[in-house]
Amino acid sequence: MDYNILYNSTQHLFLSASLQDNNGDYVPYVRYVDYLSYHKLFSASSSDMVMQIPYAPPSTKVEKNEKTVKANFNIDQTLVAQNPSFYPNDFSVNFSMGDLVKANSLYSIQVIDKDQRAVQVSRSSDANTGTISITANKSVLSQLANNQLSITGSFDLNTDAPDLINTFQSDGFFHIPIEVANSDQPDMKVKGETLVKMPPPTGTPISQVVSLHSSSDELNPDDLVTDLKSILPQDKIKAVAIKEPRKFEQLGSTSVDVVIESELTHVQGIVTVPVEVKTGDLQLKNVPQSIDFGTVLISSALQDVPVKKTINNLAVQETRYFGKWELGATVSKPITGKVSKKTLGNLFYLSSGEKRPLSNELQILETGGYTGRKEPLDISKTWNKENGLILEIKQGEALREAYQGEITWTLRDAPI
Repeated sequence: MDYNILYNSTQHLFLSASLQDNNGDYVPYVRYVDYLSYHKLFSASSSDMVMQIPYAPPSTKVEKNEKTVKANFNIDQTLVAQNPSFYPNDFSVNFSMGDLVKANSLYSIQVIDKDQRAVQVSRSSDANTGTISITANKSVLSQLANNQLSITGSFDLNTDAPDLINTFQSDGFFHIPIEVANSDQPDMKVKGETLVKMPPPTGTPISQVVSLHSSSDELNPDDLVTDLKSILPQDKIKAVAIKEPRKFEQLGSTSVDVVIESELTHVQGIVTVPVEVKTGDLQLKNVPQSIDFGTVLISSALQDVPVKKTINNLAVQETRYFGKWELGATVSKPITGKVSKKTLGNLFYLSSGEKRPLSNELQILETGGYTGRKEPLDISKTWNKENGLILEIKQGEALREAYQGEITWTLRDAPI
């Protein structure tokens, strides 16, 4: 059956129909039925409706914020003209983003009509449900008539919300759900989302000094940054790498960029670290305050006694990239008994299987080159019975007493 629904100038609603006969031909049913004979849509004396027209559900647009940690929203609500007696006393547009935002700035919400004029509304929030209500009264609705409300604003993300991380997606944005409805049709909820870009993590640079001709490979990214932060309290930030490895071939000020990364989102940030490039120098960073060979048993055989412990280490630092050095020692005071005043044994230095005697003349013991700036070269750390300083005691030479002597260390540039 084909049908048409019409209304004419008398504001009556009629229905006409036509039927098919056995031959497939349409037979019009000429009688019109007035279905609104007792239910007119309009007043007989005016064009005013005699029933309330429902307001359509609101709509929401997807907003994308890449600059601040705020969730923007943009909601539209279409209004229709009503018979003056059928405007509701109050009409609300309600929306919620749950506990993912901090709805603490209601008066920053802007409400304008289709002509960009501000609309007088009230704003309220329900702390239990997180619902924001924008309400216009009957007088405002009647003035607006056929119109459209635009509701815009932004709320800070609630970075303490445990579920916020669950809205983060691989595009680098938090996808914050928003649900909107109005008081006229509260069950017709419209769902959308607003996007907030996860800001990169931040950190504080630690200034560095490097040697001319050295490389950024010597720098540990973890040592270059501190105070690493994310907007998410449960997040952890780590230094990943130096963005562009390089060599430092010019004296003066420069910088390196350190890549830092969020463990939760894998969003990366950059911390620029100031670097001062210097020529470098050669230093004897430390010498032993004392060298202890321990308590030695008197023996009838020749003994080679290694160092038992030192107070302070013997350390060299060469920060000239092409620098060469040599370290030597002189016995400035022979090892002598405190009581007998007799000398004890001879000092030797073992290195690469070679036993070098120490005397009152300078004996070169170690040679080397560039050590870098991170840590000096700790020479005494490797001393043992096969390497380092050795006290040789001959048969019948030792007495039951304490002995002491003095060594002078000399560090100098190696001959070219």
